[in-house]
Amino acid sequence: MKGMRWLKKAIPGALAASVWLVAPTAVAGPFGLEGENVPDAVLADMRGRFVDGREVSFFGVVMATDWQRAGQDFSMELHMDISFSQGFRPNITIYRTRDLGDASAGVGNQVLNGVSDNGALDDIAGVVQNIQIAGDENGVHNNVEWTVTDESGTPQVRGPGLVQIGAGQESFADDNGVTTQVQANGSGIGYQVDVPDVGTVAQRISRRQILSAGNILQSTQLNSNLNQVLNRIGLNVQLAPAGNLTGVSRNFQRTLNSLQGL
Repeated sequence: MKGMRWLKKAIPGALAASVWLVAPTAVAGPFGLEGENVPDAVLADMRGRFVDGREVSFFGVVMATDWQRAGQDFSMELHMDISFSQGFRPNITIYRTRDLGDASAGVGNQVLNGVSDNGALDDIAGVVQNIQIAGDENGVHNNVEWTVTDESGTPQVRGPGLVQIGAGQESFADDNGVTTQVQANGSGIGYQVDVPDVGTVAQRISRRQILSAGNILQSTQLNSNLNQVLNRIGLNVQLAPAGNLTGVSRNFQRTLNSLQGL
């Protein structure tokens, strides 16, 4: 639609619902085959998410993992802030958890006997949330959240637990043998945590080629017992002040009205 930026690919819900209701099918949907009205609450969940024609002044990504297990808890964070306050030259800053151990080369990417994805996770586009467990009394939760606001303000000040880094790849190993790989380059941003003979956690936003769709990945693979893993990805968008959006609102309303007869 003119004057909008879509935050994810989605067919407008009214159009999608209309096509679905009138298209012939062998199986009746929850609202039948006669083109009955779909409740607004259902349509609201189908429309996806969009912002209007205002400029994006700030875009941020926050990735965090809290991994709890008997006698050995681990936390990891990775932040990327993109500020458009300077116009066509965005200012990009990246932060990671400060205390990850000593820098190391060639660490991580362990092979777990009980679980394997055979490399398939790298070839799936879209949002991928993978949980593979070979063990007892484990808990894994993956969460992705969008936050869109037009409130003025500046990004939060980072605490002492985070350190700013440059683009590239880094590898670390701590005293307990936990290895962490951090990536922030043209292929994407993310990290992978390996606890030897216990499990692997990975979070990243990436694309393999310029024209590929890429993916948002949250993956946990466990080959042991008594693990509690929480993975979070937050996508934060700050818009410029509303200003004069009369034309945008009018065009949006006209488009919605044109869909009512379908």
